[in-house]
Amino acid sequence: MIGIVLVTHGRIGNELISAAEHTFGRVSIKLEAFSVTATDSADTLEASLRERVRALDEGDGVLLLTDIYGATPANVAARMVIPGKVELVGGVNLPMLLRALNYRSLSIEDLANKALSGGLSGIVCASKEGNKETSR
Repeated sequence: MIGIVLVTHGRIGNELISAAEHTFGRVSIKLEAFSVTATDSADTLEASLRERVRALDEGDGVLLLTDIYGATPANVAARMVIPGKVELVGGVNLPMLLRALNYRSLSIEDLANKALSGGLSGIVCASKEGNKETSR
């Protein structure tokens, strides 16, 4: 089973996991939040995240989901990427996480693509989807 780590500012990852559990019930193992705070050093973060990735990888790989690509959590996570083994997708949202949890049996490359498509398809403007309220 592919491990999933949400590498985010503060408790964003923890809250996304809570929301996923609200949707699915208890989420299976190999899913963790890795919180980054303003006081953490990059070297400490890298060492800790590298250990979490190593612990979660049972041979199928690890998917890293980060909140803002280019920010500290993503920059540290990017150092873990090994194509085909450890992949990174930025811009995590709940639809992305739910999609990733549903397709963990795919290859790591395909799972990264499913997560990306789930995140993108979860972003909508209600008035553009035909849900516009007509009464004012």
